[in-house]
Amino acid sequence: MVAPSYPPRVGGVERHIFEVHSALKRLGLEGRIVVFRTRPLGTQNSEDVIWLPFRPLFGWVPKTASLVMNLRLARLFQLSKPKVIHFHDSTIYPVVPFLKVSGLLKRTYITFHGWEGKFPPAVKMIRKRKKIVRAVQGSIAIGAFIQKWYGTVTDVVSYGGVKGERYSSLRTADYNANPLRIGYFGRLDRDTGILEVVKAIRKYNYKADKRVNLDIYGAGPLRDHLLKIAEEDSSEGISVLPPVKDAATILVNYAIVVASGYLTILEALYAERIVFAQYNNDLREDYLRMHPAASSIFICNSAEDLSAAISQCCRDLESVFVKCRSGWNWAKEQSWNGVAKAYVELWAM
Repeated sequence: MVAPSYPPRVGGVERHIFEVHSALKRLGLEGRIVVFRTRPLGTQNSEDVIWLPFRPLFGWVPKTASLVMNLRLARLFQLSKPKVIHFHDSTIYPVVPFLKVSGLLKRTYITFHGWEGKFPPAVKMIRKRKKIVRAVQGSIAIGAFIQKWYGTVTDVVSYGGVKGERYSSLRTADYNANPLRIGYFGRLDRDTGILEVVKAIRKYNYKADKRVNLDIYGAGPLRDHLLKIAEEDSSEGISVLPPVKDAATILVNYAIVVASGYLTILEALYAERIVFAQYNNDLREDYLRMHPAASSIFICNSAEDLSAAISQCCRDLESVFVKCRSGWNWAKEQSWNGVAKAYVELWAM
């Protein structure tokens, strides 16, 4: 597998690749991860992970980084003779010429994990993805919205998996707590709707008898802005905290989880928490509404929506549980072994 990033960096793509690779090993397959990054300081050498920093010839010659990457992968593939080469996201773009010339496209696959964060998606990126899907042997989309917005008909649609053993001692959420605890997990950027989430909490606390506290876990361009909001008025009950490597260890402390990514949504549903998700453009709306458990999630597009959802949870908890239950049951069926088997079945087509 060729990856744009990998643990210890925190993120959904990194988690997906790590968990799939681990599950494939449990299934008895041998493989390695090639990462287009410099090996992070403090990271141990591993036979499973090869770090290849994306850099120009001699470290400075302009516009030669793609050529260097082609040559390094050519050498690596020549030595290891892989039966399957699976790329993740844009890692495939600079090496397509090499794959064509060498004939390796016949054993090449790709997973598209999301979008570039620019709405609407650039026409250039849509064309690139369509071209790649036609060229490779098989493809996976993380989310059905990718097929709609990029016009790429993929062979598999996946939403990730859960390690159920991490929830063996799961505690029931305290929905009677005052203040009620809400946790946000995800990127701190405008497209995730985090600013609307903060606005909703302030709006709700202004008029409600039962207050809520919001703990924000994540990193991104809005982090400093959110820290300033939290520092200016501590009475709002808003805290900004560092991102966590394993959200499952923390999200169980919250009655309500506001999630921006598929893995957090899945883990929160598995933990039988009430899940809120915010969108602020049409793509993000499809990202959420085309999810298999969409009917079990409070999908909001404004601070007013989210504030009303909080009120419903405090006012009529039983009806909320009825809404959430099918999503909780669906999440219990999702495992990383199942995701890995979908990869294997794709490669065997």
